[in-house]
Amino acid sequence: MRVHDLCITVLAASALACTSAKDDTSTADDTGTLAELELTDSTGPEIPDPSICEEDRAFCGTVVTPANFTGTPRSLAIALYTSIPPAGPPNAILAEIAAPSIGPSQRYPVRIQPMLETGEYYIWVNLYMEGGGEWMPVNEVDYTGASPSPLTLDGTVGEFDPITVEVASGW
Repeated sequence: MRVHDLCITVLAASALACTSAKDDTSTADDTGTLAELELTDSTGPEIPDPSICEEDRAFCGTVVTPANFTGTPRSLAIALYTSIPPAGPPNAILAEIAAPSIGPSQRYPVRIQPMLETGEYYIWVNLYMEGGGEWMPVNEVDYTGASPSPLTLDGTVGEFDPITVEVASGW
């Protein structure tokens, strides 16, 4: 596992997110998928201090939006599944962030602490937009993304590679 600069902090029943300033260039084609895209970091007020990712049981990474990202984000949900695409409820919901401050071509830091789940899981991201779904994404409105392979979570400090969200389809 690798930890990047996306962080969501979950303390009791509240969830927050954090960021770190890191320049990165990814790639995007004309459809808005990553190919040669200059990314910026989200700096919303809901994003907590990056030092959380250095604490025990922290789990950090980033969610990346495409250049063609549109709409007003209503909530960001980070969940764990043993297989994808999801076919039912998640094995665990790690965080739900209300009204995340994120726009086109941005990295949104996620830090989760404490990360109590252990085992092998895919990370699944639902970015629900105004006019979109609540428990399931709405095609062509919401955005989804996932880790390309399952991660082994063992209770130590962990990082995940950036997860790029794309407009939802097939729901």
